Amino acid sequence: ERQICIAACKLEESARNDDQIGLLINAAIAVLTSNMVEINRDEWIKDAEEAERSGYIITAEEIIFDVVSIGIDDRDRKRTWIADAKLCEDHGCFECARAIYSVAMNYLPNKKGIWKRAAAFEKEHGTRESYEEVLELATDNCPWAEVLWCMAAKSKEQAGDVESARLVLINAFVVHPNSEEIILAAVKL
Repeated sequence: ERQICIAACKLEESARNDDQIGLLINAAIAVLTSNMVEINRDEWIKDAEEAERSGYIITAEEIIFDVVSIGIDDRDRKRTWIADAKLCEDHGCFECARAIYSVAMNYLPNKKGIWKRAAAFEKEHGTRESYEEVLELATDNCPWAEVLWCMAAKSKEQAGDVESARLVLINAFVVHPNSEEIILAAVKL
């Protein structure tokens, strides 16, 4: 029964044994699967949301990390994960949504749309630092996406860090020496 596993994870989190939580969930999934129990990812995601609402953030994140890929065809991952993250966001479970975006960014690092959505999420629900972290990773993983460079520069500029914004655009020029969008951003700066 997955609820026994989740209760054990919450106890471990209460005892600050955070490194045990992922191990418990992995073991539970392995045991359930070996006993021919279907792993219903939607139920597990709801459990993760409930754990987050109860204050068990590590438990919620680990549940997401371990179940969000179960039963999804490779061709459907991007669409499914974006929908899952949006649903968690709509439910007010921002750590679950953040964990789903984290999985998506790791599995699909060259998908500009994932990075844009993760950045938009951080801009709305995170901090400026978390937003800029996502954009920095985005430009590393999708250097061809001019819009990500412009978003990163604009964030730095709006924070009053003009020198860092210039540095972002200088790096963008290396990848996009003839980009009209990058040139316009530099002129505006």
